[in-house]
Amino acid sequence: MRNLIKISFLLVALMSGAASTEASARNMHDDGLDRRIDIVNLSDMPIYSVVITDVDNPDFVGPDLLGEDVIDRYHGVQVEPIEPNGYCKFDALVTFEDGTEVTVWDVNLCEATKIAVDYSGVSLVA
Repeated sequence: MRNLIKISFLLVALMSGAASTEASARNMHDDGLDRRIDIVNLSDMPIYSVVITDVDNPDFVGPDLLGEDVIDRYHGVQVEPIEPNGYCKFDALVTFEDGTEVTVWDVNLCEATKIAVDYSGVSLVA
C-alpha cells in the first residue's frame, strides 16, 4: 500500500506563489536551472503516479516520480525530472487512483513552479 504524502504547508500558501529564495537555490543541475515543480492535487481522489518527460519523449517513458507514495486529495508534493538533459520544456502525465490520466503539455519547468491538477482534467500552470 502506498504511503500518503502529507505536505506541511496549506494549499492556500502553495497557490499564493510564496517561495523561498533559499529553496530556489537548491537542487539545480549543472546548467544552473531549477526544474523543481509543485504538483498540487485539487481533486477528491489521490494521485498515484506522476511521470515528467522532456517534450521530445512523447511516450512518457520514465520513472514514476512518486515512487511508492501518493499525493492525497487537496495536497501537493515537489518533484523534478531525473535527467533534464538541458531541456526546460516538459510534459507531465498524472494518474489518479482509478486510472484516470491527466496530461499537461509543454510546461517550461525553468519558469513554472506549480502544476495544479483537477480530476476532470483541468490544470493550472503557474
